[in-house]
Amino acid sequence: MDGEKVMTMFKILGITVLLFVSLVALSFAVDLAMGTGFETALSNLRSPFQVMSAVEYCVLILFLAVLFGGQIASVWAKKKNGRQGGRAAKKGTDGNS
Repeated sequence: MDGEKVMTMFKILGITVLLFVSLVALSFAVDLAMGTGFETALSNLRSPFQVMSAVEYCVLILFLAVLFGGQIASVWAKKKNGRQGGRAAKKGTDGNS
């Protein structure tokens, strides 16, 4: 791996960690603002699935289905196109046309 790829990976990791910490802090602050105690707010942070309602579970399942469904459909379409076109489907992808 060259340095540019490593730096890109670290940037993505850094942004991910920053977003995670920010969202956890926001969730904790909202729990405190709603009047729950410090212990309850910490408990809600450690076990988010125990405090979810049925509607929130449905939204989570729908989100995961859309997220993973799109990836699976993309891979399936690439495999299908690869089988139909054979080597012709890959022509020009390596820089040699």
